[in-house]
Amino acid sequence: MSVYSMHPLYSHQKTRWDLTRAVISNDARRFIRTVDAGDIARSTQYKEDAILTNFTALTKSGLTGLVFRRKPKMTIPAELSYMMDDATGDNLSLLQFSQKVIGEVLETGRYGILVDYPQVTERLSLQGQQLSGNVARLHPYAAEQIINWKLEVFGSKKLLSQVVLRELLETSGPDGFEWHQKIQYRVLRLNEQQIYTSCLYDVDGNQMEIETAPTKADGTFWNEIPFLFVGSENNDANIDQAPLYDLAVLNLGHYKNSADYEESIFITGQPTLFMRGTCDLTSFKDVYPNGIKFGSRAGYYLGENGGADLIQANPNQLADVAMSRKEAQALAIGARLISPPGGRETAEAARIRFSSQNSALYLVTTNVSLAITKCLEWALAFTTTNKSPANFLLNDQFYDDAADPNLIAQQIMLMDRGVIAVDDIRDYARRTGVISDARTNDELDAEAEVLSPLTGTDTTGTTGVA
Repeated sequence: MSVYSMHPLYSHQKTRWDLTRAVISNDARRFIRTVDAGDIARSTQYKEDAILTNFTALTKSGLTGLVFRRKPKMTIPAELSYMMDDATGDNLSLLQFSQKVIGEVLETGRYGILVDYPQVTERLSLQGQQLSGNVARLHPYAAEQIINWKLEVFGSKKLLSQVVLRELLETSGPDGFEWHQKIQYRVLRLNEQQIYTSCLYDVDGNQMEIETAPTKADGTFWNEIPFLFVGSENNDANIDQAPLYDLAVLNLGHYKNSADYEESIFITGQPTLFMRGTCDLTSFKDVYPNGIKFGSRAGYYLGENGGADLIQANPNQLADVAMSRKEAQALAIGARLISPPGGRETAEAARIRFSSQNSALYLVTTNVSLAITKCLEWALAFTTTNKSPANFLLNDQFYDDAADPNLIAQQIMLMDRGVIAVDDIRDYARRTGVISDARTNDELDAEAEVLSPLTGTDTTGTTGVA
């Protein structure tokens, strides 16, 4: 086997990824059939007239928006504070990176993150690392780039023992304007001693560099590969189902129906003129060498027994019906921004209508939170020997609960009896939108100490902010 050999599951899944990505990126014309192989002009026009109503892309945006309607809760060690502005080395902040991961997992059900540290001859201080830019980074890999992987048992644990990543590099030509693409393969392994090593190969499978064994900040080798799969179901090496694939297939069918519908409109919308008269065809061509023009400015004499009729076919509504049915199916499986007529939808109705998608989104959100948290821990091990806590938690409350005044009154009663604390009531108030997420408990305590509960004015003599 060569370095560019693919895992048995890769090829089958890539076909699905290609379809989903083509629909979302509005690049699905190649999936529309050639309507007439003998008429290139008609076949081209048939494809160009098709209209892609991209409810798959809108659904992706809507689901991502639900996750990031509230900011993630983050505990970022000071040693990794630079990741708030640049987590990947190309000015993608940690928040933007998490948005990208969510979107990718929704599209393909799979993503990869490699935590890496530059090769240096001497380990720098924390200040030296940040000044030089030699810091740990999170390197993202789309599903298509993870072409092969293998797991092995070490002791009592099954670990990722090898992963092959296909990387596409873009370099400029000698003139500085022309661009060239170069493929290379990054191979990450656990050797027989359970030590993590990394090596690069060219497009022909030739080794480009000496295999290296990265070390942690304390100088020890890694006994695991700091690469993590992110999936729609869990974060193991198996390929999960793409949450948006079924919707993309339906969207593609809708797109194909639109090609039939638009051509049907064109054909049935063009009336055909039929002429009758006493002269033969040759004589008719002599009289009208340029044919008959339609319009009120021209008049024609067709002879004593001549006549003309405009015949127009009845439109074929089958394609339109098929499109309407697919729109209803898309709505049933949770397509976003396709709303039933008749006014605004309540939050509870939307929550019920999108329950299946929200369940899938909850799993994706949880998996991404766990993955980024783990990657931050790995990055910290690359950076320092300190064991500072790291945590990254995405919002998984996609709709605000309606505040229940009776429940709030009961909570206050429980607080007065010492059963719960005031912070418990505040947490409920935040979940229901009564208190803004941006206001901390300390800020609320500070205001409560100086504001009069009756007038909202500052008891120290100055006006408070309610």
